[in-house]
Amino acid sequence: ELADSRRRLNLAALEVVEVDGTTLARAETDELRNDPPRRPPVPLARLARGEQTAETIRYGKADIIRVGAPVRRGDKEIVGAVLVEYLVPR
Repeated sequence: ELADSRRRLNLAALEVVEVDGTTLARAETDELRNDPPRRPPVPLARLARGEQTAETIRYGKADIIRVGAPVRRGDKEIVGAVLVEYLVPR
């Protein structure tokens, strides 16, 4: 289950999205669920071109590092992306 993977990897959030940005699955800490940060839009165009992404989001006295990687079917077709968020205290 996605929530188990999120906990095992000590992540703030783990999300799987389709190329159009539709969330297929998301698991996040209670802290983020109860007090969500102002997240910029997911850089879907870059992910759809096969690029990996990384950005920093300010969150109270911490930063959220959000990285994304495309998910491919076989060797070529990009069908979505995986987004990972990690909370880093300042």
